Formats: sequence, C-alpha cells, structure tokens
Amino acid sequence: MRFADVVDQVRIKEKLVKTISSGKIAHAQMLVGKTGQGPLPLALAYAQFIACTNRRESDSCGKCPACVKYAKLEHPDLHLFFPNNTTKEVTKHPSSSQFLKHWRQAVLSEPYLSLGDWLSHLDISNKQAILNVDDSAEILKTTTLKNYESEFRVVLIWLAEKMNADCANKILKVLEEPPPKTVFLLVAEDTESMLQTILSRVQPIQLHPLQEGHIKDELIQRFSMDEGQAARIAILSDGDWRIASMIAQRGETIDIGTFFIKWMRGAFALNVPEIFELAEALAAMPREEAKEVLVTASSMLRKAALYGIEKVDGLPADQQEFLRKFSGFMDADMSSMILGEIDEALSQIHQNANIKLIISESSFRIGEALRQRQLT
Repeated sequence: MRFADVVDQVRIKEKLVKTISSGKIAHAQMLVGKTGQGPLPLALAYAQFIACTNRRESDSCGKCPACVKYAKLEHPDLHLFFPNNTTKEVTKHPSSSQFLKHWRQAVLSEPYLSLGDWLSHLDISNKQAILNVDDSAEILKTTTLKNYESEFRVVLIWLAEKMNADCANKILKVLEEPPPKTVFLLVAEDTESMLQTILSRVQPIQLHPLQEGHIKDELIQRFSMDEGQAARIAILSDGDWRIASMIAQRGETIDIGTFFIKWMRGAFALNVPEIFELAEALAAMPREEAKEVLVTASSMLRKAALYGIEKVDGLPADQQEFLRKFSGFMDADMSSMILGEIDEALSQIHQNANIKLIISESSFRIGEALRQRQLT
C-alpha cells in the first residue's frame, strides 16, 4: 500500500512523511477515523514508507524488495494484530496469528476493510470479535525478536478499541517503552471505550471526512464514470470512500436519495404499508449493503439540517426541494434524535437482528417525533 493508493487525507500524509525526513518517528501512534476515511490503508502506507529502501520525496517507491513484500503484507518486520474469535476451524484460544492468512486476503481484496466485512470473511457475523490476552502475549513476544531486514519493526494493531481489558493492560508497558527501532501503529474507529492509560501512551492522529472533490476525482479515475455521476455519489458518500466505492461497484439497488425521502414522508404520515415496503427492501439486501444505505441516509439527514447554511449542489431538483422543506424541521434536537435512531438501527443490524422489525419500529418513533414538531 502506497500513499498514492489512499484517497485524500493529504495533510496527514504530509505529516507522516515529515516524521521520516525529520527523523522523528513517534514510537506509538494511533490513527483514528471511520473505516471509509482510511485509517487502515493510511497506516499500511506509512509502514511501507518507513521500510522502503528507495523512498521518493512523498511516497514509497513500490518496487524495492521491501515494498514488494509490503504489497503482499508479508514483510518479516511487519507484525499484524486484529480482532478475532472462534470459528469452525479454530475452536479455542483464538489469536491473530491463526487468522493471518485470512486477514491478508481480506485486506488485499478491500483495504478499506470494515469489521463487518472481516467477520463475514470468517463466517462469524453473529459473534463479537476482540483482541484478547493471547494476542497480547504474541505482541509482547514480537517485541523480543530481532529485526530481520528493515531498520524498523512495525507492530500494527487494527481496531485497537476491540482490545479487552486483559490484552490492553498487558501491553501498556511496551507501548510506553518499546524496544529500539520498534513502531506501534494502532488503528481505531473511535476511542470512547478504550482505556485512558492506552490513550495516554500513543500519539493520536485524527482523520477527517474526505473532501467531495477528491472522492469525485477518485471515482472517475478508478471506475471510469462520468463527472456528473461521480459528483452525485461523492455527495451521497458523506466524506466516506467506502460508501462511495460501494455505490460505484454494486450500483444503487436502492436510490438512496429517494429512499430517504420516502422514509421520512412515510414515517411522518404514519404510512404503514410504505414503511413496511421500505423495511422489506432493506431486509432483502445483503446485511452490509443495508447498513451502508442507512449510513448514507444519515448523510442526507445532515444535509437537510445544514440546508439553511449551504445549498447542496449535485442532487436532483426534487431531492433539493425536499431537503429545503425538511430543513425546517431540523433543529439540533430533532436531527440528533433521528441520527440516534439510525445509529441504534445500525448497531442492532450489526448484531444480526431482524432488519424489517428494526426499521419499522424506528420509523414509528421518528414519525411520532416529526408530528410532535409540527404541532409545536
């Protein structure tokens, strides 16, 4: 993975490159951001840049022996750890090393890998994945090894917030005082559930939503689509490359803008047949795709809340007009309530709950709140 393969995040790339040129590589860093903002591919690109023996000014060469091995995630000085659980093949004491081949396959297939994708890859979507005490033992063992080829050993921990307490507590010391020429790169989607003692030992790097222009240009380049289509997908993506590429690759089995409008109108009018129809349409989709539709619907909601501040260009006229009218309902409390419903629905869908039931119940609660707002 090279920096050139990572969409946007230009300033953070520059910051990471500067750590090499200045000789000031922090021994423990944490890249924090949503999957679609690219914390994992960015961490992998940075690790490859560290190892590259023929660096360009702002990127790895992609051709030296170190880069060739990194491209396969098989460099001997790259140590990979990630959430896991028991499977049909691994029935007890699971750890990252037992799933390394599978994780490489998953990431090489989709660098913007989500936890849901990873669990589906292992066929354990109904389980919770964690980094456990066996993983921490492997992490500590890794730091006792000699570097094989590169000046620096890189220990990459994906979704570090999934470390359980035992795992996190056991690696505190090595995060604070790692062996020489060792760099810990932690990747996290959020840090709310993480031990404060872990957070105090890493240098945080906060990622931000991608710029629509960068997403549009990347869509045109990677998928050879016309500018208008790319611009519309970029708007719907809400700064998330994973959503943008999902729409581009799979096509819109549901027109998300139309879905959002029908959903809000159906909820407001308590149109039960339409609510059930929309819920059934989502339930018929692959679970991960249904989740992405809801994430993109939340993007439409935020655009409605902001419509009075900035016009949303690139959407069809009927969607523009709906956002203009719907924005009249959207103060901070209302938008927070509906976003909370969507977040809760996403959480339950991730736990394998019944999608039709979840969406139907959320719709009734959203509709009640909207009707109360009209009365006031």
